[in-house]
Amino acid sequence: MQQLIFGQGAMGKTRAEAWPVVHGGEEAERLLAAFGAENHHSEFDWEKAHGDWFDELHFTASTPVSA
Repeated sequence: MQQLIFGQGAMGKTRAEAWPVVHGGEEAERLLAAFGAENHHSEFDWEKAHGDWFDELHFTASTPVSA
């Protein structure tokens, strides 16, 4: 399993800036909420809404997400 994450959507943008991968918890909930908001708003602004980005790589919903 991958230990570090970096790139466009992560907090660290280069291999030298890589952060540990997050598995679940609050960050996964924020990421799922952001995906939902993006799907409902045609002009969703990722930079404004979540400028700190995400280091979540693998996640599952522990409870059903209501529409």
